[in-house]
Amino acid sequence: MRGLRGVAWFLAVLALVPWASAEVYHSDWWDVSHCGYCWNFSTHPGLLESMEWEEYSVSNGLVSILRTDQKHLSALRAALSGLREAEAKAARGEKVETCGMCDAIGLVLLAGAEKEHIPTPDGEITLLTSGDARVVVEIHAILERNEAESRRAAEFAKQ
Repeated sequence: MRGLRGVAWFLAVLALVPWASAEVYHSDWWDVSHCGYCWNFSTHPGLLESMEWEEYSVSNGLVSILRTDQKHLSALRAALSGLREAEAKAARGEKVETCGMCDAIGLVLLAGAEKEHIPTPDGEITLLTSGDARVVVEIHAILERNEAESRRAAEFAKQ
């Protein structure tokens, strides 16, 4: 199993920094400023900084674990509700702007992957899975890209 940590920190940095600066790491993979899904997490002060996000590769897809402290739990629930509203909008055929990650997730869902959200006392667990080996490869590619972007952001932050 591979884990992914620190993504919430990276998303927080993306939400708080000016895009015009050449000194700011920018990634179209995670773009909380323009993504109709991710944007929901940036609208609650302190939420991104408080979140912990882990992802693990499993044989048929990935498991994502999102958690926060009790102080930010209602903000997390509100952000997840906003994300679900964006999912429902897209399901009705309405346009929702996406970052690279959310676009990739949408493509695997269109290819037959299933997504299940499991509420937990401090956040949520999401399963993104498929019985089709070709789709599982694409799901694992999402996790690999998340890990690569997290490493790039951490390296950039050290500069």
